[in-house]
Amino acid sequence: MVTNSQNITVGRKSQSIFRTTQVKWPEILSLGALHAAVAISWIAYQEYQPILVGKFQLAHLTQFLVITKAIILVLIPVLAGWIADRILVTRGKYFVVYMVGISVTAMVFMVVASLITIGPSHPVASILPIMIVFWLTSMSIFLSPAFSMLESFASSRNLPIAIGVIILITDIIYALEPLVVLLVQFFGESLTFVVGAILVFGTGLLFNKVASDEVMERQVQAQKIDKREKNHISILPILFVGALVGIGRAFLVEFIPVASPLTVISGEQLSFMLLGISALTAFGFGHYASRKRVRNVMPICLSIMLLGVGALLFTTANPLLFTIVGIGLALSFGVAHMSSIPFAFSRLSVRHITLGIGAFLGASALAEGLLEIFYVIQ
Repeated sequence: MVTNSQNITVGRKSQSIFRTTQVKWPEILSLGALHAAVAISWIAYQEYQPILVGKFQLAHLTQFLVITKAIILVLIPVLAGWIADRILVTRGKYFVVYMVGISVTAMVFMVVASLITIGPSHPVASILPIMIVFWLTSMSIFLSPAFSMLESFASSRNLPIAIGVIILITDIIYALEPLVVLLVQFFGESLTFVVGAILVFGTGLLFNKVASDEVMERQVQAQKIDKREKNHISILPILFVGALVGIGRAFLVEFIPVASPLTVISGEQLSFMLLGISALTAFGFGHYASRKRVRNVMPICLSIMLLGVGALLFTTANPLLFTIVGIGLALSFGVAHMSSIPFAFSRLSVRHITLGIGAFLGASALAEGLLEIFYVIQ
């Protein structure tokens, strides 16, 4: 794949640093920090959502919130990507949608913290369900514009390294969820949402500042290639691959915690361990692929991953086989996840890149949302 970043000149401040490495580490690490903040926020939401639902006597809305979350995670990244691309072409601005998402997320965090402080008896507390829906929506708005910038931070050869780092940071946070839960419990309900607002808004502003040169270059590129590459988009393959990758993740984080036959450790603990293995695998393979220029591994790994998903369904009565198959699923998912993102980038022009990445993120959330809905309505 030939990335657009190979044809542009970076800002003077960064040019001398990255001329030899071809990897813009400040930009990549700031994006990783944003993803870490998002992961911590999602863990905090999962921890406190049942508590708030019970405290504010909203148990009747549990299914609604789960279904709404699934719909939002699938559709909003696509819509946000389409709007971001339209604004880029028509007004020459790229991060408008991103900054709106960051700002609204921080605002809703603070509103929820205030609602928790005043308690369920206050009349204003009745807007909590609306604030939760706003929060779910705003959290899904800014990721596709931010993630779509990744291909500007590394050459085509080093893109797997950059992707591996982002996956490692994000999934290690999720794999360490028990420790994060202890941290949010230490902060308490109100302070957790205040800290979440600071984390998301702070890392969002940091990424916006660090990646400003690349954002400006993308704006210039989009204006130049608008007429030439107007129809350069392959959305169906991106949706298909994203949905397949999402199946692997859904079985790691939703199916295994419920169906695990192990007695030595819980299903959730096994899920966390396997997610950590997949993150390390993605990072290691990204480094190896950039050095050896490994190609065409995605179809093989997706096939092995799907075989692992099928095998899990038939090994729920055997703890040893279930664990072995789970490890195989984690390994194949790690490689498939890492290799699927360059696949998505390679089928997009600058004019449609945010829409395409939003479609990939939305499709990859489909299976996890369906499984979560299935378990909550049982």
